[in-house]
Amino acid sequence: MEVSTTRSTVKHFFIWPIYFTVTMMAVLLIVLNLPQPAINRIATTIAKNHCKPIGAADTITTPHVLLWDAFSCMAEQRPDDAVPIAIMAAAYLSFDAYRLQDGSKEAYIAIDSLRWFQRLMSEEQRMQYAASQNALRSEPGMWQAFCMKMNHIGPPTYYPHYLSHFRLPDSTRANGPLLKTDFDPKQTWRTILTELHCKV
Repeated sequence: MEVSTTRSTVKHFFIWPIYFTVTMMAVLLIVLNLPQPAINRIATTIAKNHCKPIGAADTITTPHVLLWDAFSCMAEQRPDDAVPIAIMAAAYLSFDAYRLQDGSKEAYIAIDSLRWFQRLMSEEQRMQYAASQNALRSEPGMWQAFCMKMNHIGPPTYYPHYLSHFRLPDSTRANGPLLKTDFDPKQTWRTILTELHCKV
């Protein structure tokens, strides 16, 4: 009985984030077809009270959930919390692009993923986000502290099931496994941190 319960708990632990991500993406596809003012009102209402700073981030959260957390911070007028989470989401998107068999498909992932994040924000929110991002990047001490947090959190440990929902060319699936078999996660994470100009 204990073994059965344990297996059920483990299965729920790994499958729930997948269900959540897929459901959220479906909702976003519907929302993004609405007029811009309606998008802003709906998104801001839904997102309130869900802001999670980067200190609460983990390695099993997919980029889409991280971006939603970042927008939640914007909805609560906390751009200084939104920016680090959004950058982490972009880093995880880049990580997933690196481990694809065909790395040239990175554009499909980045554009589709970041497009809705930008569109969810109002013009005022975009300005607030840009100001906070510039402040973080222009202050060496703040940026290094952020880099240390990113290094401490580490690369994602989830399997990128969400990639199957992107409009990747059929050749990506037809030519073998979705992910590289000789992929080095630690080295790739160091590469991404270097691309972010992090000294770790």
